[in-house]
Amino acid sequence: MKGESRAEPSGNFGLVDLLNRNSELDLDPRFARRESMPNNQNGGTTPLELALAWGFVGIPLLWGIYGTLVNATKLFQ
Repeated sequence: MKGESRAEPSGNFGLVDLLNRNSELDLDPRFARRESMPNNQNGGTTPLELALAWGFVGIPLLWGIYGTLVNATKLFQ
């Protein structure tokens, strides 16, 4: 409308808006960071869960690396 000025976005307006929004949230007491629990009474990751998670990710990863190396050696023979 007449007399209203619109703020034109700059090239990095998304980043600036995000940074401004985060600083506003830091000042709002409703979004204050809570202290972490002082002890591990209410859960956490057990050593068994950790080993299973690493196995779930690590075994296929190692298999893929092995397959890649086998196929790469075929290229250089």
